Amino acid sequence: MSKYIDSVVKDIVSSFDTNNPYIIAEELGFFITESELPSSIKGERIVIDYLNETHIVINSSLDEYKKKFVCAHELGHCLLHEESSMFFIQETHEVLGKYEREANEFAVKLLTFNLIYYEHETITKEHIIKETGIPYSMYNLL
Repeated sequence: MSKYIDSVVKDIVSSFDTNNPYIIAEELGFFITESELPSSIKGERIVIDYLNETHIVINSSLDEYKKKFVCAHELGHCLLHEESSMFFIQETHEVLGKYEREANEFAVKLLTFNLIYYEHETITKEHIIKETGIPYSMYNLL
C-alpha cells in the first residue's frame, strides 16, 4: 500500500499545487467543519450518500497543528477508503486497524511532501515533527 499512497499523494499535490489538506479537501468539494466532540475523538469523516456529500469534522478543541493533521488523516480516508462512509480518529493506545494506519501514512506523506532539504542543513525527524505538527506517535512513518 505504501507505493500506492505515495502515488496518490504525489498526484493530489500535483493536481492542486499544494499539500495543504484544507485546500485540497475544499477543492474536491468536501465540507470541513469544526465541532465540539468528545475529547477521545479528534475527527471524523461522514459521507451522506443521498446528498452526495462528504464531511470532514474536526474537534474544535485541538490546536491548529493537530487540526491540520486530523484534516489530512480524514482526507486520506476520503481518497483511500471510499467504500466506507464513516471513520473516526480517536486517541487510543490500542493497535490501529489497517485503514487507520493507511490514513496516518497518507497524512504524514502529504504534510511532509514539500519539505525542502538543504545540503548544508541536517533536518531531523524531530524538526519535521515540530514544523508540521505531525504527532510524535507517527515518528516511525517519517
